[in-house]
Amino acid sequence: MKNPRLYRKSKQKGGAKRMEFLLDVRCVQILKDLKTRHNKSYTKIVENLILNSQVSFYKQQKITSALGSLAMLYSSLNATCSNFNQIAYHLNNAALLEENVIHLGLLQDIETQLKAWSEKTKILNLAIKKSAFIVAHCLKGDKKILKGMNL
Repeated sequence: MKNPRLYRKSKQKGGAKRMEFLLDVRCVQILKDLKTRHNKSYTKIVENLILNSQVSFYKQQKITSALGSLAMLYSSLNATCSNFNQIAYHLNNAALLEENVIHLGLLQDIETQLKAWSEKTKILNLAIKKSAFIVAHCLKGDKKILKGMNL
């Protein structure tokens, strides 16, 4: 069994693994430029690149999960508005046919409440769309995330 060279053993960190990469010419040139610009070893440069990419990946996951919550809120808001439209439709039909299903005063109260809710939900709807657009722009326009939101 061969004895390892002392300099190799002394440079390895605890738990570190030695790896070999095959890179194309362009990547090697970029690594050389980074090495001379930052005055660091290739190992440190590759470690920093990997660690920075993991951070951005986790940030993207957080943003994606937040955007998923916005999408759920948006779809539930659309369902609520659809329910309001159905209620208003049936109440209007009952009023037009002069059916005494509901008292006229109560019908007017429901109408004013529905109008108020309609305005509030429009504002909330726009806020959700703007937030989703901002998040998507932060993710450099990844439109796959916005699927189903009709932005």
